Amino acid sequence: MKIFLIKFLFFLIPLLFISFLGDYVITKQLLKSKDKNFVVWNDLVFGRIHSEILIYGTSRARAHINTKILEDSFHLSTYNLGIDGYTFDMEYCRHKLVMKYNRKPKYIIQTLDYHMLGKIENLYQYEQFYPYIKNPIILNEIKNYNGFTWFDYNIPFVRYYGSTKQLVSAANILLRPSHNKGNRYKGFYNYNQSWTGEFEKTKAIQDHIYQKIDNKSLILFEKYLLDLKNKNIKVIFVYTPEYIEGQKFVSNRNEIMAIYKNISMKYNIPFLDYSSDSICLSKDYFYNAEHLNLKGTNLFSRKLTSDLKEYIK
Repeated sequence: MKIFLIKFLFFLIPLLFISFLGDYVITKQLLKSKDKNFVVWNDLVFGRIHSEILIYGTSRARAHINTKILEDSFHLSTYNLGIDGYTFDMEYCRHKLVMKYNRKPKYIIQTLDYHMLGKIENLYQYEQFYPYIKNPIILNEIKNYNGFTWFDYNIPFVRYYGSTKQLVSAANILLRPSHNKGNRYKGFYNYNQSWTGEFEKTKAIQDHIYQKIDNKSLILFEKYLLDLKNKNIKVIFVYTPEYIEGQKFVSNRNEIMAIYKNISMKYNIPFLDYSSDSICLSKDYFYNAEHLNLKGTNLFSRKLTSDLKEYIK
């Protein structure tokens, strides 16, 4: 038995060393990454976001508001913190990182959409969280989702096992740092493509969707708005353009919009609603029912900038 234990330790100790070393090296490289999945998180946790204007929201924020256009107009540093696939709780996670590690903004453009106050169960694109699993703010949030296991959280390197894309990316950053280039401008990123037909395929399967409101998300949203008011951070609600047929597809959209309008009045927040804008009538400006393409985004960003001049001085 003693011999067995000695042999086991001789096997285990080098394995643990390699695991710790591999985890350390890969994580360190991904924390330098400018890839679209990591760059915003890296800017947040390393305190590189010192912007007067911040844009919050889901993928519609990320894709619909061109930070360069706003910066050129207002001459104020602007950063887009829109995150794909999540609801308000993950937006709030990013907000907490802003307030802990970065300079307090003067303005927050809070984009709204029909599913922001909903709830999802599973970690979307969970690989984006690999390097930050020890950050207490991020860890506290991602533990609310299905995705990582106890082994991922507690044993080094396990979460990277089988993640070829992330391992190759880390190796490239280590061995060819000049190739570490991004495709976002201060968080903004858009797919320059035409209408995909995805919406028609969805309609062929179901004739509508009903978006359930998560009461905890609604309470958190109001708590966040009250906190911003106390910190003297100006908030502007923006409902960005949404293809007209897509608006009709959400059966309780009127109920959701009423919630946003009531909150805007309750907290005296300006609400710029582009649901009826002419952009919403043409597929030429969208690649699916929810998302503008680059042509639509640049047109909308110029419209938005003009309208924001009443509120951003």
